[in-house]
Amino acid sequence: MKRSFSFMLFVVLCSGIAPITDGADLQGRGGVIDHYEVHNAKIPSVCKQLSIYSGVDIIVSDKVTGSVSLAVSNKTWKDILEIVCRIKNLAVSNEGSYLYVLSTEEQSKRLVENASSMQAAQELGLLKREIIKINHTTAAEIEKSIQTLLSARGKVTVVTHTNALIVYDTEENISQIRRMISQLDIETAQISISCKIIEVSSGIIQRLGIHWGYTDGQEGVQVGHLPKPTDSAGGVVAGALERITYGIINQQNLTVALEYLYGDNKGEIVAQPQITTIDNKEAKIFMGQQIPVKYLDEAGNTVVQMINAGTELVVKPHISGEGRIMMELSPKKESYVRQADGTPIINEQSATTNVVVNNGETVVIAGLTSNEVTSNEEGIPILKDIPLLGNLFKRSEKNREKKDLIIFVTPYILSSGMTAAAAQAAHEIPAER
Repeated sequence: MKRSFSFMLFVVLCSGIAPITDGADLQGRGGVIDHYEVHNAKIPSVCKQLSIYSGVDIIVSDKVTGSVSLAVSNKTWKDILEIVCRIKNLAVSNEGSYLYVLSTEEQSKRLVENASSMQAAQELGLLKREIIKINHTTAAEIEKSIQTLLSARGKVTVVTHTNALIVYDTEENISQIRRMISQLDIETAQISISCKIIEVSSGIIQRLGIHWGYTDGQEGVQVGHLPKPTDSAGGVVAGALERITYGIINQQNLTVALEYLYGDNKGEIVAQPQITTIDNKEAKIFMGQQIPVKYLDEAGNTVVQMINAGTELVVKPHISGEGRIMMELSPKKESYVRQADGTPIINEQSATTNVVVNNGETVVIAGLTSNEVTSNEEGIPILKDIPLLGNLFKRSEKNREKKDLIIFVTPYILSSGMTAAAAQAAHEIPAER
């Protein structure tokens, strides 16, 4: 039942009221008051009336004096107490079994004293040493996260060979550190990344039926394909540099594309690497060779440096939720040509982009090209080897063929205890009978 009260009381309160719900939950009795009005009422008297109505003890500091005038409607006793305290710049402290109304100066002094007591307790408290074993990540990574929880006298040491932390601090701080570590030291999801690197003749990639997108940094041109709702192959993510293109296809279309490339020797498999990494950790695949390059150091000595020449793919996957995977892809192709003095010239094609795919979908990377020069000589045996005259009995030709590399990258989220082969099999399309 709603009630209406009108009091002629004399009150003094402080604003900056602390929420009454702090500490123990003091609900009290009574519901919403239809109308509450006081004129020049003393604050202790107002608090006494609210205490009688609610059944909650409200204690007023001796330093709280003054009066208040107030008229409100449809408010609970808690609302009225907070309004009065806000008007008179008072604070309410929830002491567990009762409410304590005091001035803001007293409240500030209490807070300072409490903080000083806590600091003194930390400075004078006994220190203990505890070893905490880390199970799912490196102790060095956890050590960086708990530095802010240490007291002025606390310290932490990383034990690499046992992957543990030695924490030396107060018992309270060590308890906080343990709680923090329990939230951070959790098993990280693993992602298997399957790659197929195929070399094809130039022009084949345009006939794969994949929607491509690219950006040309030099020309300032950006082209992208936005997927339609019925586009089962998915869309394309544009964002590469120097005409390196990206496309996204599902498992069924991947099978069709591979069958097309394998048929009639249109493509040649260069490699089929597979690597497993954990969420948010970089994985790198490199295929090629190292080329020795000579240079002179500051002392004039000849130094040989090995430089990679081949195809490299760096993938950093992240599980973004609902089975989708965000990947940062950095493909790079390096080739070299030796000059007359034997010094190699390194040609590089590279790009970095971010794509989001479903679990088991495939990102197709194309545009990594190379030019192969082949020489062929035909002629009549013996006669074609005669100096000068041999040119009349032989024919030489030099062919230049442009090759494209197509990289298929398919990520699979590995559930607990699942192998990469099992995850891949779970997404394969069964063969038709």
